[in-house]
Amino acid sequence: MEKRKKILSICIPTYNRRDKLDLCLSFLLEEINQFEEDVEIIISDNCSTDLTEEMVKGKYPQFYKNYYRSQINYGPYQNFYTAVLKAVGKFVWLIGDDDIILPGIINQIITIIKYDDTLKFIMVNDYVWRPESNNQMKYTKNEILSLINTNKVGVSINDFSSRYVSKIIDFVSYRSDAFTPTYSNIMLREYWVETNKLGLESSKKYSQFENLLSCNANSYWIVKKLHNTKGYYFGSPSLLVSLDTGWTDYVCTWFYKILPELYKLELNYGADLNKIKKYKSEWLKYNELIISSIRNNKKNKQSLFNLKLFILEFYNIEGFANVLFKIVKEYIKKYIKFVVNAFKS
Repeated sequence: MEKRKKILSICIPTYNRRDKLDLCLSFLLEEINQFEEDVEIIISDNCSTDLTEEMVKGKYPQFYKNYYRSQINYGPYQNFYTAVLKAVGKFVWLIGDDDIILPGIINQIITIIKYDDTLKFIMVNDYVWRPESNNQMKYTKNEILSLINTNKVGVSINDFSSRYVSKIIDFVSYRSDAFTPTYSNIMLREYWVETNKLGLESSKKYSQFENLLSCNANSYWIVKKLHNTKGYYFGSPSLLVSLDTGWTDYVCTWFYKILPELYKLELNYGADLNKIKKYKSEWLKYNELIISSIRNNKKNKQSLFNLKLFILEFYNIEGFANVLFKIVKEYIKKYIKFVVNAFKS
């Protein structure tokens, strides 16, 4: 028997992060009880080995009915794809197992969707924190809410005024990483199916962080397919998002290769050039990431700095010359060290 159509499916891919998923679900529990007819929770477990299933089954039986565990680890994109394929909602909100949807937000999102039948895309604002870095992993729900209420967390966009935008590409002016965080994009289920299918296909062709498609197909798809579509910006921060990420080796590649590739695509579809230049100028301030990458010379090629690509992408950005001087100086020091060591041996 086919499931009743929902208004919103909140899809949560997970893998070996039982405690984080537990916290995520604890915030959803009371909220969902009020909207059982309109909202569903989908959990797609990528073959966790940390007793995630037992935790969900024991503590959240109402969520366990939509809990799906794969028999092997298929990788992140397959996990995302599985989650949205299992969903039956008109809209899908794909979040991380360490993301926390805040109280009262689901009701507001449902109201927006019901109000406008023509709406296809919502961008939400969010708060950010670093629970691992700041020893806050064991914080209770009330302690977390206290952090928010006392402004002890950051915010991604300092604009809390909700409104429509005539073209989704204009969201690029709202945040420097527009469309890349999956949790900030609420859109029609069929859109999420298409973008995750693209991501899954790309993951089979390219290595991780080789290009925009290999690490963030959803932003590529949204820009190309939805750039001229009406959207809605929901300014009230809707989630608390952890910035303690597991891909720190790739931060340099993200700032100086992947994001510039996204910016180039966005400019092709009408994004504000001056805003893009401002974002690039901000990334130049983190040039110590480049210096560190050159010094460490890590074996993982995806984390190495590409000087030629950097010059092509940033040569016309304010502050480029000073940063380039630092980089060249570091390469010279590295070469001298190599020659000295060669003579010693």
